[in-house]
Amino acid sequence: MFSFLPLLETAKDLAGKKTMREIPDWIPDWAPEWFSDEKYGGNYAYDWFLSVSILVGALVIGKIMYKIIGGIVKSLASKTKTSLDDILVDKLEEPVVYGIVILGFYWGFNRLNFTDS
Repeated sequence: MFSFLPLLETAKDLAGKKTMREIPDWIPDWAPEWFSDEKYGGNYAYDWFLSVSILVGALVIGKIMYKIIGGIVKSLASKTKTSLDDILVDKLEEPVVYGIVILGFYWGFNRLNFTDS
């Protein structure tokens, strides 16, 4: 008669082992296997997750900075006697926001490893 016990023991042994590559500590135990084992475009899924999170975070921070500069800083600049600060805030608003977003894209893409194959 055939017994499944040896197969179950082998499955338990394989499930308890980590892969050849050490899994980062911040990945929880309940995360799916593909999140830390499979490569997509030469990068692991959690590398893609972090890079996309950085990109989205840069966009959100850029939008928040645009609101802050557009609302608070412009209202403070309009209360002064000269118009020089109004012009400076108006001219520097978009470049500051674009700079934050570009740095986020650079950081997000730079942490990924792209191969020729």
